Amino acid sequence: IGQTDDPESNLRTLVGMMKTHSLGMDVLCFPEISLSGQVKDHDLTALHKEIQRQAGLTNLWVVYGAYAQRGNQVFNEAYIVDNRGRLRLTYQKHNPLRSEREAGVSAGSEWPVIHTELGNLGVVICWDLARPENLRRLVAQGVEIVFCPSYWYGRGEFYTTDVIDRLPSATAFQNQVYLVYCDAYTPNGETAGLSKILSPTYVLAAARPDREEVITASLDRQELWRSRRLFNCWQI
Repeated sequence: IGQTDDPESNLRTLVGMMKTHSLGMDVLCFPEISLSGQVKDHDLTALHKEIQRQAGLTNLWVVYGAYAQRGNQVFNEAYIVDNRGRLRLTYQKHNPLRSEREAGVSAGSEWPVIHTELGNLGVVICWDLARPENLRRLVAQGVEIVFCPSYWYGRGEFYTTDVIDRLPSATAFQNQVYLVYCDAYTPNGETAGLSKILSPTYVLAAARPDREEVITASLDRQELWRSRRLFNCWQI
């Protein structure tokens, strides 16, 4: 989805999509900073609680992101909320862009993985995907499905559209994971908008870069482990 720098407006968008897509889905993943936009100094507690409430009402697991003030530091965070409305995982971006660092965004230091009925879930954010060690730390903890909320720039000095067109497939294969790569859509072309859902060997669904859309795929953990038995590159 696209997003604004008005967290209340972003909340309405997220909740609206949760209500629209609640049937037939287990997990709904949104892009990087999908709740906060570029706002870094707001208290979003009430907005987070509303997303948690709606997750319970819609019976959806939800992955989304926001900037967060933690003491005297700001982090770019992503969250996994389960279908009972419980916050299950908070991940802080390990590799903020230079523009983020200049704006005072700190790097995270943990790689949490949660073990759930859907599989073992982990998160990286945007540029974290380019650092192989980030995924390997998740694999070492048994991750099976990795969500990657993203705001991947598609023009200017960060023109790397070709990179993000290929990187998710390589990452999914080398780590033998399902990868849900969710990029923001911006009508002005600022972001690449190349969201994908990937198995270790196939692109299961892919978004067009010229419009906002929802892509879906079914993930089979047994198929994942068949692939892992065939390709041992995932082993630590």
